[in-house]
Amino acid sequence: MKPSQLPWRWLLFGLLAVLILGIALIPRLIGDTSRFGDRVAAELSSWTGGEVKFTGPVLISFFPDVSVRGELELTDSSRLPLMQSLIAKEAKISLDLVDLLRGRVTIDTLRLLEPKITLREGAWPGASAAQAPQALIANLLTGAPVRVLHVRKGRIALSHAYGGSIREIYAHFDAGEETGAVSGFGSFAFRDVTVRYSLESGSPTAAADAESLPVTLTITSKPIRAKINGTASYAGELKLDGDVQAEIDDLRRFLNWVGMDLPEGESLKGFSAAGAFHLAGSTLTFDDGSFTLDGNKAVGLLAVTAAPLPPRIEGTLAFDRLVLDPYLGNGRASAPGAPPAIQGSPFDQSLLRYFDADLRISAAEIDAGAAKLGRGGFTITAKQGAVTSELGELELCGGSAEGRLSVDLARATTPLNLVVNLAGVSLDSCLQPLGFAAPFKGTGGLKAELSTEGSDVAELTRNLTGTIKVDARDGAVPVDFARLLATTAPLDDDGWSRDAASSFDQLNADCSLSAGHIWCQTLSMQTPGGRFSGAGDVDLPKQTLDWSLSVGSRNSAVNSAQQTEEDTPKVSIRGSLSQPMIRRADRPTLGEGSLQTSPMEPQVLPH
Repeated sequence: MKPSQLPWRWLLFGLLAVLILGIALIPRLIGDTSRFGDRVAAELSSWTGGEVKFTGPVLISFFPDVSVRGELELTDSSRLPLMQSLIAKEAKISLDLVDLLRGRVTIDTLRLLEPKITLREGAWPGASAAQAPQALIANLLTGAPVRVLHVRKGRIALSHAYGGSIREIYAHFDAGEETGAVSGFGSFAFRDVTVRYSLESGSPTAAADAESLPVTLTITSKPIRAKINGTASYAGELKLDGDVQAEIDDLRRFLNWVGMDLPEGESLKGFSAAGAFHLAGSTLTFDDGSFTLDGNKAVGLLAVTAAPLPPRIEGTLAFDRLVLDPYLGNGRASAPGAPPAIQGSPFDQSLLRYFDADLRISAAEIDAGAAKLGRGGFTITAKQGAVTSELGELELCGGSAEGRLSVDLARATTPLNLVVNLAGVSLDSCLQPLGFAAPFKGTGGLKAELSTEGSDVAELTRNLTGTIKVDARDGAVPVDFARLLATTAPLDDDGWSRDAASSFDQLNADCSLSAGHIWCQTLSMQTPGGRFSGAGDVDLPKQTLDWSLSVGSRNSAVNSAQQTEEDTPKVSIRGSLSQPMIRRADRPTLGEGSLQTSPMEPQVLPH
């Protein structure tokens, strides 16, 4: 060995000797070690506001650090109000040597192996209105004697109603910065899904009567991915303000994962939210956010209150294009324990059965199945299954629609009330999307007040009651009146005429509904060939109709007052709604032996 290396060699040996001597003297410097574990437990008890004790043998080591090891139990923590108890299979508590030599117990690192946490059910003893969980947790984080916390294979026991336990909890939090900044990361498993998270916070600052600190939180899992950048503050209530970006591949599956227990359905699939938010208590508010749901994109205000149940959704949302297909034609069964859904219902009732809502929605374009609607807006108010929706000046079939719908989904036999007013709508463009092939045409309006009650669509149809008034102009009906009035034969089996419809200048009908029948007491239709009037009904459950029409005047040269009953041609329309039998009702049927006469001669009506 070179002479120049000898001093360094002896220096290293000297330092090692001092270290060994220091370790040997530690027990003497810190005093009685037999009650050392009790001193550490007392410090943790003072911090948590509960009772902390070692329940088994305590092992004290002085190398490579000063630490206490043993089975640890925490009960009745006033600063952890939701926790009833914590039992760790092994707790290793590493102490700050410098503070220890000064007579103070400061925990440098707290390691918990397989801790089992049991949550408290109901209110905790001594709780008051001022002891909100947010306040108590904030107090817990203030002045904590722990710099680093490690948790391995932790478990939080939950009741069966909340989906079992949160398992495989891994956590690492470092609060060793003198500035007060905290960083951490970890993961846990809930309902067979692993969630990973990371947390970064800056130095806390005090202003007036509130403390705040910057926070960045990232959550990554299969159900949800989210990143939050904001500021947490506490002034009697824990609040969080900032920006968020969140994506959920299947919102319905996510809600089931967190315990909503929704039935299967085609709606509530892809969801995303981005923008500035505000979290206070259990209410999350987006003042000006952008959202997507089931392919529909919207901007506006949205607030979600998670507790108390059921969740409440409030908002004012504007869509460029709103596609309602995912919310129509569901017909799925209800979730277990829920009131039965309307079988065959055209609405996905889970949206409003399991949520309270107060929504104002507008869109530049609305698609509802085959119906293509224009600009419009509507409101939805839902509370405990009672739903009311108001429609305001929706562009429909070239005209406009407004109305009000109310339904109580919480009742077994759902009551429904509808008031609707259509103005300037095109009949053919409205009927074609409904699959009605007969070429009714015209422009007009409709006023309807309807009510019903039932447990399925068929029963709702049978129980329909109310009134309908129709006012149309400049249109056509799929009946060849010219052929009917000109022929001398009864023309049996002649259905809707798709090639020779009869035009009209004005059509008015006044109808009422009862027991699933539409009874039209009066119908008046002015055509170029004369004025038709009559009455009839439509059986909605059976999809049949029975109408009788008479011609008031054959042409403008003949005054209707000069016509007798014998001069009045009559037309009957009976049978299937899709293809009825249309014939002259004032002619004898074939085989009755009547003479065929000129169509222009007066006819004798049968008695």
